[in-house]
Amino acid sequence: MHCNSGGALLLASFCLIQSIEAQGLIKFDFEDLAIGSRPSYISEIYPFGAAPQVTHGSGLSLGATGYRGDKYLTSAGSISVSSPDLSPIIGYSFYIFLPAEVQANRVSLDVGNSLAPVPLGGSWQQISGVLNEPTSSLTISVRYDFGEIMGLRNGIDAFELATIPEPSVFLLALTG
Repeated sequence: MHCNSGGALLLASFCLIQSIEAQGLIKFDFEDLAIGSRPSYISEIYPFGAAPQVTHGSGLSLGATGYRGDKYLTSAGSISVSSPDLSPIIGYSFYIFLPAEVQANRVSLDVGNSLAPVPLGGSWQQISGVLNEPTSSLTISVRYDFGEIMGLRNGIDAFELATIPEPSVFLLALTG
């Protein structure tokens, strides 16, 4: 950026304080966390069963190892995922594992207040999307209807959150 005044070139000027917002990508999984723990950026919204927690393949009846390793997050019901650095979220990608014996037509998957296609059970499936507006947290709800709505135990791993980092202010010192 150059600052011109009446066509004259200024040798040293302080022009504008400019706010720069850029998209960030935050990736995380659960490999470095203790079994039974829950990261601070994951919270339980509506419990249908066991609270969300880090587990591993032999720790659940899902019969899965994590998508990116041995550990993953398990939950039943609705959880909220915030960006670990608290930046507003504008997009997401993660992998979900549903039990193999589940009838897909009885499952609903709601991500960010929008219904998502229900993945096949028995293997890790990618879920991704873009939000209509930035949000401080992403809600993920997995429910099973067998005459009564219940949370469905599932595994979640390999998150990627597209975020808007907090604006950084730079004082631009410009020379001709």
